Amino acid sequence: DEQGDILRSRSVWRDISKIKQLEHNLQTTLNRYKGFFEYAPHPYHALDEEGNIIEVNSAWRKALGYSLDDVQHMWFGDLLEPDSIEQFKKLYSKFKAAGKVHGAEFKMRHKEGHLIDVAVDGKIVRDAQGKFRQTHCIFSDITRQKHIDAQLKLFRQQINQSKDAIYVLDSN
Repeated sequence: DEQGDILRSRSVWRDISKIKQLEHNLQTTLNRYKGFFEYAPHPYHALDEEGNIIEVNSAWRKALGYSLDDVQHMWFGDLLEPDSIEQFKKLYSKFKAAGKVHGAEFKMRHKEGHLIDVAVDGKIVRDAQGKFRQTHCIFSDITRQKHIDAQLKLFRQQINQSKDAIYVLDSN
């Protein structure tokens, strides 16, 4: 009225309990899938179309010694030894075209400076229009296997070059 007193009011009530329940369910599902990713036993990384790191999991961080802040948005090639960089550029183009890669081998630099040999497997994720979204990749540390293979090669060479008779006895 003229004195500023409220003479009437109108309220609208709406039940949002279903919306709140859906939000809770969505958050629970998100947390579960985030746990699958974060605690997966294999080192995982996701790259954007240019090869920049989007995400890495705890196994990846443990294998290479970096934090997510250290590497997020970093070009993947910056973690490779110089000889692996050109190989990565070529293979990444093929990977994007084919949509998958299996056993791509690189030498990666650990945060402490030493190199590890890795074999990368991955798939490309595309949106509904077929546009590149990101990669999903895991790697295996094959450093020990590479060392064993080199020792076996050396051993074979020594056997093949030997002029002595060599006998191999099978105890079975």
